[in-house]
Amino acid sequence: MKKSIAKTLILIPTIALQLLVFSVLFGVLEPYREYILGAVNILAFIFILIILPKRMESNYKVSWIIVILLAPIFGGVLYMLFGNKRSSKPINKNITNAEEALKFRYKNELNLDPKIDRNYGHFLQIKTLSKSPCFKVQDPIYYSMGEKYFNAILSELEKAEKFIFIEFYIVEPGKLYEKFIDVLKRKVDEGVDVRFIYDDFGSYFKFSLKDLRKLKEINVKTLVFNQLSYIHPRLNNRDHRKMVIIDGKIAFSGGNNLADEYANYKERFGVWKDIGFSFKGDGVKSYTYMFAAFWNAFSSNKIPEIYLELEANCTSPNDGIVASYYDSPFYEDAITNSLYCDILSSAKKYVWIYTPYLFLPQSLNDALIRAAKRGIDVRILIPGIPDKKLVYRFSKSYCPDLMRAGVRIYTYTPGFLHAKALLTDDVFAAIGTVNLDFRSLYLHYENNSVFYRSSIVDALKQDMIHTMSVSDELDLELLKRKNKNILKEIIDSVFRIIAPLF
Repeated sequence: MKKSIAKTLILIPTIALQLLVFSVLFGVLEPYREYILGAVNILAFIFILIILPKRMESNYKVSWIIVILLAPIFGGVLYMLFGNKRSSKPINKNITNAEEALKFRYKNELNLDPKIDRNYGHFLQIKTLSKSPCFKVQDPIYYSMGEKYFNAILSELEKAEKFIFIEFYIVEPGKLYEKFIDVLKRKVDEGVDVRFIYDDFGSYFKFSLKDLRKLKEINVKTLVFNQLSYIHPRLNNRDHRKMVIIDGKIAFSGGNNLADEYANYKERFGVWKDIGFSFKGDGVKSYTYMFAAFWNAFSSNKIPEIYLELEANCTSPNDGIVASYYDSPFYEDAITNSLYCDILSSAKKYVWIYTPYLFLPQSLNDALIRAAKRGIDVRILIPGIPDKKLVYRFSKSYCPDLMRAGVRIYTYTPGFLHAKALLTDDVFAAIGTVNLDFRSLYLHYENNSVFYRSSIVDALKQDMIHTMSVSDELDLELLKRKNKNILKEIIDSVFRIIAPLF
């Protein structure tokens, strides 16, 4: 709610500008109204010419064109603020320069041949699009709830000897945060290098400057990503990634943020279900590099080269394959969207999905429908209790078309499901920070790990089976009866048009 207020406050000036123009047109400049309206229409036409050739998801493009046609000044300013990536290009340039300076040096990466196993093609796709290789994975652990995930992190933090890298989208002081601070303070006193990244918009109204100062006072090095300002109110291109890396030996990630509700220390929307994972081995270096690139891009206190050269030295047996990557709004292809579409097209038995939000790009929506129509068991699990009612209404507007094609949709009745994962055919599991919405798939920085023939795949499957057992499956006929009036159909259509902008 608070984030919606912040976004609204930034939009107010553009709405006021549109109203001012029309009030002036029908007042002082009445004699010149036709000329001014003509100029405004030309401006709208120019914006459309700018948008049309851009390589972006079709319904995202159509949404912006409709907004600009309906309100040229408001829509144009809105596009420049939120739809245009130009203002964020310096961010991307800094990250790219940092990556080039780091000169990623992986060891023991796997070179898989899709001719031997066609499933290897997905790993080749990840490497081609993100330059992230795949590795044999060791000691992978799946955490079915946030409290298990954070207990494991806190336990591993106690073992840190050289460095701790922490990155979250949302940070909010509370019981969980204080547990982290207690450990981090002791580790800093022991000489461990602790670095902490959080996103400014994600933690807006939650993590104050006073909180930031306290973090610095205990000598935790901090970085606030993409700080908000009224001059450059960048609400897109946020750092939605979540990761913890310790000594280059173990990496944690998943959908959890650093706030009490994620560990169910407080109740907001019933039971808060989120998931996570950890693993050891050479693949941890992918996360070390992900963090290092962002840190070095915006901090003068660079990460020492020696940290990047540390060996995992894990002697545990291999347990499958993992490829970990981050998605960027500046990549030519939206990696996760492309990957999920390809997985849906090549699945043989089933594809099951966790997502808290369901604002589907046309390409992914079509891939889900095509998979279901060719007999693939496609299931999507979404929250039963929403955190944002309007957003939940957006998500529900996609359900009838999917269900008509044979997609089964479940609502997690105990509360809010914040997990993000895709499981297919007992062989692939993708777990990370990516929601199935436009912002995650196209506009934010995200991270994801894809596991193949690993025990973590079965662990995710068992958790999904249990989650479905405590969820309600949506009934298409009941949904039709609830929405059986022209007004609701119109509202759903409007939601589908504007959903890409939120």
